[in-house]
Amino acid sequence: MKIYKNIGLLDLRKATKEEVLEIGKIENIGTIIVTDEQSAAISNVEQSNIGNVLTLPDGIELVIQNGEYRLTKVMLEAFEGQVCIVVNGKLFVEPIGDAQLLSKIYRGTINGRVFIMESDLGVLTGKLQVNGDSVVYKEGERLVEGKFILIDNNMYGVTPGTKLVIDELIALDTFDEALFDETFKNIRVLKSVIVSKDNIKKIAGKIENYLEVEKHVLTPEYQYFDKLTLDANTITNLKAPKLYVRGKLVIEVSAQELIAKVTGIICKNLEVNEPDYKEVLNIIEKVENVKVIDPNAVTNTSAMKITDFYLKTLKTLSLINYGSLKFDDSVSPDELEEKLVKIENYGALKCPESLYGIIMKKVKVNHGVIKASSASKDGEKHGKDENSDQVISNMGSFEL
Repeated sequence: MKIYKNIGLLDLRKATKEEVLEIGKIENIGTIIVTDEQSAAISNVEQSNIGNVLTLPDGIELVIQNGEYRLTKVMLEAFEGQVCIVVNGKLFVEPIGDAQLLSKIYRGTINGRVFIMESDLGVLTGKLQVNGDSVVYKEGERLVEGKFILIDNNMYGVTPGTKLVIDELIALDTFDEALFDETFKNIRVLKSVIVSKDNIKKIAGKIENYLEVEKHVLTPEYQYFDKLTLDANTITNLKAPKLYVRGKLVIEVSAQELIAKVTGIICKNLEVNEPDYKEVLNIIEKVENVKVIDPNAVTNTSAMKITDFYLKTLKTLSLINYGSLKFDDSVSPDELEEKLVKIENYGALKCPESLYGIIMKKVKVNHGVIKASSASKDGEKHGKDENSDQVISNMGSFEL
C-alpha cells in the first residue's frame, strides 16, 4: 500500500482506478484534488489532518502558486476555459469589474490571504474558499499592506484626498497636520491603531471605523515596540522609562539591570529567566502570558538523543525541545526518574514504552508530539508500521 503524507497539494486526477485503490493512508495534506469518478473511492481511504478536497470536472485548468499571485484582467482574458486557482500564500485580485470574465474562475482555494475589491468578491461569493483572512477594499480606495507610519516623509507624493486602507496605523511622532488633512480623505484600519495621547484627537476624525478598530493609546513615558529582546545592547538604547510591547518581550538581562532602566512594562507575551521572575513582576503593569525560563535547561533545536551514559554525567536535567528529541533504550527508568526535572516540548519527542510514564509525568508544557515505541531486536518491527509501505512525503506538491 502507499502512504501520502506532509504534502501541500496532492493531485490525483491522472491516477488510474487501480492506483487510487493502492492508497492506504493520506495524512497532513493541505489540498487533495480528485475527479468526480475518484471522489467516492478516495473517501474510503484512511485520512487525517486534511485541509480540503477539491473535486474538479474534466476540462478545468488548474493554476497552482506557492507564494504571491496576482490575478489581472489580462490574465483572465488569456484563459481559454474555466480555471481553478490554488494559492498557498497571498492572492491579489486586481480590479476586474466584469462578471462574465470572473465566471472563468470555477473555484479558488487560498491558504493564506486574499486581497479583492468588494464588487468582484460579490461575483465570486461561493467560489472562493479562504483558509486565512480576506482584505476587501472598495472602489477608489488605496490598499497598503502592513503598517503605515504617520510621518511627513510617508505623505509626500501621495495623491491628495486618498482613501487609505491599511492593516495598522502608527502615529507616535509629530507630523504636519495640514499635510495630513490634505493627503487623506479617510483611513480604514483593518487591525489596530497605535497612537500617542497627543495625536489621538488629530487623527480620530479621519479614521472611518474608529469605534470598531483596536486602539493602543500611549502616554509620553512609554516607548513602543512590535517585539523586543532586552539584552546588554538594547537596554542601553531605551528612550523612555516605560515599555509598551505589542507582541513578545524577552528579558535576557538581570532583574537589577532591568529595574535600573525600566519602571513599567505592558506587553502581550513575556519571557523571563526563573531567578529574575519575582523582581520583574514588580514593574509589570499588564501582561497576558508569562513564560518562565530555566536558565540551566538544555535547549534542543535540531536532533538530540538522551543516552544512559549522558544522563549519568548530570546531576539534574531540564529540557526544552523544539526539534527531534529521542530517549535511548539504554536509559534506566530509575536514573531518569531521579535526574529528569521537567520537559517543555514544542517539537517531536520519542521514547521507549518503559519510559513513557515517567516522561509524561515530567512534561510541564506540550505543544508538539510525544510518542512511545516498542523495543526492537535486530531491526525486527513489531506490528504494522509505515516501513512496510511505500511512503511519499515532505513535498510542496505531488501529481500522481
